Amino acid sequence: MKTKLFSLMIALALAGCAEMPSATKNASADHGPYPSNYEQVVHDWIAQTFFDPHSIQDLTIAQPAKGWHTGAPILGEKAVYYGWEVIVSVNGKNRLGGYTGLQKYDLLLRDGKIIRETNLTNPGL
Repeated sequence: MKTKLFSLMIALALAGCAEMPSATKNASADHGPYPSNYEQVVHDWIAQTFFDPHSIQDLTIAQPAKGWHTGAPILGEKAVYYGWEVIVSVNGKNRLGGYTGLQKYDLLLRDGKIIRETNLTNPGL
């Protein structure tokens, strides 16, 4: 039992050491087609994700740029996902009716869909 637990701990530690792609590798990777409908994709994401999407204030949607997110190969995911990064800043209401404050998100789009999402303001959420 101790051997299995130790092996699992080593595997998890090594999984955290995933290598990030270099700028050259990112530039030459296949990111898929440019998401010309990125603003509509973001608005759809807001409608599905936020508690009160009609209360959104201070929405800023950056233009897409080639980017990547790391995956978790130990969980059967790819090591790296390539796509188009869109940085979104938004302030919306929570379940108590108060505004949460400006939140920043990194959305990775590929083939017209969001494939990865990171809350840059609160990375643990």
